[in-house]
Amino acid sequence: MTERNVSMLAGATARWGRQVRRNEQLMTVGYEADVMAKFIVEGHGPFYMRGMFTGMDDVDAQGEVPTGFGFVTFQDIKSGDELRGRVDWYLEEGRDKGTFHFEDGSGAWSGVQGELPVDLAFTTKEPGAPLNSGEPVEVMGFLEGTGRLSFDI
Repeated sequence: MTERNVSMLAGATARWGRQVRRNEQLMTVGYEADVMAKFIVEGHGPFYMRGMFTGMDDVDAQGEVPTGFGFVTFQDIKSGDELRGRVDWYLEEGRDKGTFHFEDGSGAWSGVQGELPVDLAFTTKEPGAPLNSGEPVEVMGFLEGTGRLSFDI
């Protein structure tokens, strides 16, 4: 396996379902997201991938998301090759962040291993809609980051 720098730029829409109270400070909500991503692989042209995420986020009383996780599948829009893994969401110094842990794939991504940290900017689809009302809500987001992945193309 060869280790390479990989950058990702992505836009997404997501749907949060109903929220369940986890404790006095947090609600937990299930989500699913549809993503379009551009993966830039060191030494190769870009890969354009459609993706789907599903997971759970914690939401606090201020409408922030201190933690969350999800499982992800990206599929190359030309070859159909898949890149699969997990993402962990967190707050760092008041900014939304995530780390993708890639551990499986097919075709060009077969045997992939590695992590890709990202910055996340997100907002509700409807301006000013609360994230912590307990009701379903649609959100939009943008992801960007660079990491090191091991795989053979």
